[in-house]
Formats: sequence, C-alpha cells, structure tokens
Amino acid sequence: MNSQQTSETGPLELAGQKAAIRGMFDSISHRYDFLNVFLSSGIQYIWRRRFLREIVEGSPETALDLCCGTGSMTYPALLRGIKVCSIDFSRAMIEQGIKKGRIEAAVIADSSVLPLKDTVYDSVYTAFGIRNLPDYSSTMSEVLRVLKPGGRFHILELTRPSSKTLSSVYGFYLRRILPLVAGILSGRMEAYRYLAGSVSNFASPDELASKMKNAGFKRVDIIPMTGGIATIMSGVKSE
Repeated sequence: MNSQQTSETGPLELAGQKAAIRGMFDSISHRYDFLNVFLSSGIQYIWRRRFLREIVEGSPETALDLCCGTGSMTYPALLRGIKVCSIDFSRAMIEQGIKKGRIEAAVIADSSVLPLKDTVYDSVYTAFGIRNLPDYSSTMSEVLRVLKPGGRFHILELTRPSSKTLSSVYGFYLRRILPLVAGILSGRMEAYRYLAGSVSNFASPDELASKMKNAGFKRVDIIPMTGGIATIMSGVKSE
C-alpha cells in the first residue's frame, strides 16, 4: 500500500486505503508505544524533545496535535501550558492515550476533512503521522485553514538518509529487521511491513517542503536529525 495518493486514486480506492490504515493502527495500538521506543533504541526521545522546542517557540496558547496517536506529543505540550486538542482517525489509539492520561480533549476524525472552525489554532503539529495519510496534500490545506494568521505548522517524520551508506543500512533495517522483530513482539508483522514501506515510499524532505509551499505555507524550514533518519519541517501561515 503506497502512503501517497496518486492522481489516479479515486474516492472509493482512497476510502479503502484509509479504512485499511485505520484498522492497522487499531490492531497495534496496545503495543505501539513500547515498540516505538524499542525499535528506535530510545532515540525517538531526542527527536521528540527537539520537536517540542520547535512547537513551543513563539509561545502558542492553542495547538492541534494532528494524527496524535496515543498522545506522545500531546502530553509534553500540555505540560508547557498549551491548550491542545488531539485528533486521530484511530479510536483505539486515542483511547490508549486517554487511558495513559496523556490526552485531555480529543476528536476522532479524518485529518483531510477537519471538523473544526477556521483560524482557531496558534500551532498545528504532527509527529510520525503524515506519511500514513493517502491524501496529505488535502490535510495541509485543512491545516492552513484552521491555523490563525502567523500560526505555524510543524512536522516530525521519518525520512530517508542522504548518505548512501547510511541509507543502505537503514533500508536493510526497515525491510528485514523491523518487520521481523516488531511482528514477533506484536503479532502483527504485516502492519510493520506496511510501516517500514511507508518510510521508503514517502516524499523526501525537499518534496514535502515543496508541498507545504504549494499549499500556501511560507518560510518553510527543514531540520534533519540523526543523518536524516528523522526530519523536522516547519512552515508559517501568512499574516
């Protein structure tokens, strides 16, 4: 399953893709946090701390955590005094976040059709979620709509390293090691094959930055981390 929508993708096929992805995340929600830490050797904490610094820059009062999952980036923002609404299309993931005390206000919805008013949030952010959206260009348009003028959109995502050597090693890990280990621990090998493939098939940081600019975001910044295995991208809505 490709994580990006093509021009040939019709509404029924797109709906089928979304239903399959939602079901996959529902099925792994109970082991999702543990496996994220285990499979990244804990380095995701470094990425998330750096991402949080980007989110809190400018002291936003309100924020939308898009594709929030279990609330791993909702909770630290709440601790900084930001009023956060968490949104995801997987009910099971949100329920895990509420159970863990990470989520205060949540909406179960498709990010490409946000059930929210215009110009509501100072900040919108998403961590490791946008590559799983078959129509992420539509999501960017919706993000622009709900942001206040001058508001910022932040993305933290797994990406392909620019170094050929690192890319080769990382590619082997994604294709062979991650699905096998995660499959044994979760009992959902196909889900992790999909997640590994979603990194390989996803847009490069430059391509994603171009999508953000085409959607209407200004001053798009790209911050690679750990040799480009993860990347932060941020854009601003015009005043």
